[in-house]
Amino acid sequence: PYSRLKVKGSLYQGGVNVPMIVSGSNVNRLGEREDALIHTTDLFATIANITGVTVSEIYNSKSFYPQFTAAANEDRSYVYTEILDGFAIRNATYKLIKYDNGAEEFYNLVMDPYEQSNLIGTTLSAEAANEKAIKYEEDNSIFGRPRTEILCASCDGHLGHVFEDGPKEKTGLRYCVNSISIDFDKEKNN
Repeated sequence: PYSRLKVKGSLYQGGVNVPMIVSGSNVNRLGEREDALIHTTDLFATIANITGVTVSEIYNSKSFYPQFTAAANEDRSYVYTEILDGFAIRNATYKLIKYDNGAEEFYNLVMDPYEQSNLIGTTLSAEAANEKAIKYEEDNSIFGRPRTEILCASCDGHLGHVFEDGPKEKTGLRYCVNSISIDFDKEKNN
């Protein structure tokens, strides 16, 4: 799902978010996923714990050895990553990328895990977020019947189509949207 510019060698999640699988005799959390932020530097303190050294942190290395048996109590509040021309810092929700040329990018990783919508320079209102949630592309997959496809802006998932043969007294548009992608709210009386 990452574009070719957002994979290994980049500061994007496709380049720096590496799955880690831990197994062994002291691992009691079988089949569980841990959402704690862990950095490669944490391997040093963790290996020290495994070998019997009783320390939870050495310099910037925080042991995740206790997470072998229980969910994280004390998570890292952020993780820092750098490459030749920039760096990134993230917490559980947000990520800031800064390049040496002064360019900056800011992402909400919970709402936008593939880092498609840079939040810098945008309004963060709910209305603006909804406008960025979908995108439209020309669809000529049916010969002789051009139409506009509605897609999820984050994952490119198909949501439906919009046609220009709707009621002229309104917008002139007719939407054919998959019901699974519609969230109905009760109208509120003022």
